[in-house]
Amino acid sequence: MTTMNPPSDEKRAGAIWGTFIGDALAMPVHWYYDRAALHRDYGVVRDYVAPRNPHPDSILWRSTYTPLNERGEILHEQAQYWGQRGIHYHQFLRTGENTLNLQLGRMLIESLIARGVYDAEDYLQRYLEFMLAPGRHRDTYVEECHRKFFSAYACGTPPAEVRRQRCPHRWPRPRGCALRVLGRGSRGDAESRARAC
Repeated sequence: MTTMNPPSDEKRAGAIWGTFIGDALAMPVHWYYDRAALHRDYGVVRDYVAPRNPHPDSILWRSTYTPLNERGEILHEQAQYWGQRGIHYHQFLRTGENTLNLQLGRMLIESLIARGVYDAEDYLQRYLEFMLAPGRHRDTYVEECHRKFFSAYACGTPPAEVRRQRCPHRWPRPRGCALRVLGRGSRGDAESRARAC
């Protein structure tokens, strides 16, 4: 039987840096499926580059997210681009900038450093403040897991309960908040929104 030596701090740091570097390098070419288009738009990616519009393989036009109220408003100024063809998922990120998920990863590292241990409540508070503050991130695409979390939160589910339990607002069996996320009901009708919860 062999025992594994725990990785050194240097190896841990290298893994973390590698994750952030890889995300920033890959950011402009995320979700390219047509290799000819990828080569035409970016060639061989050896350095950080900015994302370009239009994105030939973007399916953001098929995505929707309509917040129930301000507690679910996580797209902010990016909402106007959802449902449009050719929109790059990361169109407003600068050369070398990380995507939303890695920005949240950085926030987790900051929480770990500040608290000395993983503190779920501290991270959750940072997450809420970050996602709900307009302009904190410029990433057009927000993953489904975040949209589901904030749909449940907008319905009044306490944040700690959303993260501890299987969210009842799951797809593909739409009910509750998921009905609004899927676009059912009137967008401006507050009564319909309240019933969705």
